[in-house]
Amino acid sequence: MGWWARFRGRELPERTIAPTEEGGALRDGKKHGVWIDKGQEGWVTGWMESIYRDGVRHGPFRYWHVTGFVLERGTFVDGAKEGEGQFFDKEGRRFAITHWRAGKWHGAYTHFKDDGTIDYEREYRDGNVYSGPYDLKSVHGDWYSWRKTYKDGHPIGVWEENDFKGRPKLRRTYDDDGVLDGAWSDHHEDGAVKLAGAYAKGARAGVWEWKAKDGALIARCDYGGDGVWAMPDGTKLDARDDEDLARWIALADAMRSQRVQTAIDAWPEDDRERAVAWVEAKVGAHKYTVGIGAWLGALIDRDGDPRCRLIGGISTDHGIFRAAHVPRMVAHAHAMRVLSFYEEDFEGGVAALFPPDVAWPKLEKLSIYECGGLGAIVRTLAAA
Repeated sequence: MGWWARFRGRELPERTIAPTEEGGALRDGKKHGVWIDKGQEGWVTGWMESIYRDGVRHGPFRYWHVTGFVLERGTFVDGAKEGEGQFFDKEGRRFAITHWRAGKWHGAYTHFKDDGTIDYEREYRDGNVYSGPYDLKSVHGDWYSWRKTYKDGHPIGVWEENDFKGRPKLRRTYDDDGVLDGAWSDHHEDGAVKLAGAYAKGARAGVWEWKAKDGALIARCDYGGDGVWAMPDGTKLDARDDEDLARWIALADAMRSQRVQTAIDAWPEDDRERAVAWVEAKVGAHKYTVGIGAWLGALIDRDGDPRCRLIGGISTDHGIFRAAHVPRMVAHAHAMRVLSFYEEDFEGGVAALFPPDVAWPKLEKLSIYECGGLGAIVRTLAAA
């Protein structure tokens, strides 16, 4: 009787429409017999219609898609999927046969076309693809999320990964032994090439380039030459490994998009000096105005944080400055171009920022609004 057959004396009832969630019998307080449980199989929400034996699924099952058709049929043995399983589309056509062992795909997997002929085959072992193509198409079948091929448990050939619109995300090339060998590229969100080059037997080879979304070159490295990444103006990037390289990529991009603070904050604290020194050399006098946040916190609460060297202005609104913060701010008077305060409560008064023996040689903009009495500071500025 196939999928509707008896299994150790038990069977599923015939159904022509999807069931709703419903309980079954209990024996000694445990599920026993046919139950329908709402849940999720993989990424699909639906109803699992299965047979329990003393609280454990054991026997044939049907998994109903949330829209009302049978998506999967198979068998549970002692709570785990076992043996052959079949998958169906909403028209009732079988599109795949797989095999399970102890709840994991194990053995042959066959995918079918709409006309019932074989589309492709691959093999699984313990839940992982072991050999054959592993392609995942979009819901409408008009593009691939990824296209991959395995041999003896490792990747071979060209691997492609795409985003939800079919735009390229990553391209890799492997030899028959699963070693990177050939063209490699990483892509921006819009599909434009970001990082591209080639591997030769697992090592980067030849010229590699980073590019912005508009195609502009950010940096280049000749792994057949000095192996050092450099920007078009000759600026060297001291990249130590791939993770470090990614941080340099983000930092170089941030120099173009004005997101430097976020890019530097992503560096490990004990290695941030390299990033700060590089940005400091690039921006020169054009330093950053900061508000309440990590960088201002570093300025007023910490000694020796290299990010403080990149702060050229402060702009805050309703922050609270303790008395201990004032001398720390004053200590950076030589670098400040902007001071903008709104409803701040300076202990000792806002005039404490301008002691008579401290100069603010680069100050270009000063805005103080509702921060207490200004008589003393007016006299100080008038004298200056």
